[in-house]
Amino acid sequence: MKNYNRHIFDIIDTAEKAYWLGFIVADGYLNTNKNMLRIKLGNVDKEQLIKFIDFLGGDETMLKSEKHNITGNTQWYVSCYSKEIKDALVDLTVEQGKSGHEHVPSIPQHLYRDFIRGLWDGDGFIRENLTGIGLVGSYECLSFV
Repeated sequence: MKNYNRHIFDIIDTAEKAYWLGFIVADGYLNTNKNMLRIKLGNVDKEQLIKFIDFLGGDETMLKSEKHNITGNTQWYVSCYSKEIKDALVDLTVEQGKSGHEHVPSIPQHLYRDFIRGLWDGDGFIRENLTGIGLVGSYECLSFV
């Protein structure tokens, strides 16, 4: 069993917690049957997963990689098997297999910008040649932003 803070999302009371909650809403995958949170990113975003592991109080053994079955590109991921984390995220309205059904959790208003920063880092983009910016997500999340 990996050693990390399984109660980190019990109370969203810091900018860092709100940021990671936003990132999870954007880019996380919650499997409620397996009590598992997974964040999987491309090779260029590996450092983001290292920051997430540090936030959890975990260690480098939590970082895993695999080859994408179609492109062959390296993907990095962190999986947290924790009933406590799963329960806290469900209480914060994170759903299994959300994909277009993301919700805005009830968090203190002074942490909204940090939550939005996490959403943006997870699902925001800037087009080549700086011709535009965008954010992908549910109507609820986009309206909130």
